[in-house]
Amino acid sequence: MSEERDRFLTEAMGECFHDIDLGKPVFSCKGGGFVCPKCEELVVSNNYFSTREDFARLWQWVSKQEGLGSFFSAFPADTIENSDERNRFADGLYKLLKITKGR
Repeated sequence: MSEERDRFLTEAMGECFHDIDLGKPVFSCKGGGFVCPKCEELVVSNNYFSTREDFARLWQWVSKQEGLGSFFSAFPADTIENSDERNRFADGLYKLLKITKGR
């Protein structure tokens, strides 16, 4: 469920879940990446909400969303520190939004 979950949540946040497999490789002295054919931005990877860095952006987004306060408040502030808790949060949010958005 992880890639589908991460794709869904990324798009719910209003961001592009990049089609890296279809992208054009780009290399420079600073590293490499791909140009996403959907958004035409240079990207290195997609959001993976099991990682601390990407989860932090999801946590911030959820904290600002009306209607998600009770879901958000059910998790302690140190959720970001524990990979199992990050996944539990992301999985729960995915299921909740799938139900409420009817997708």
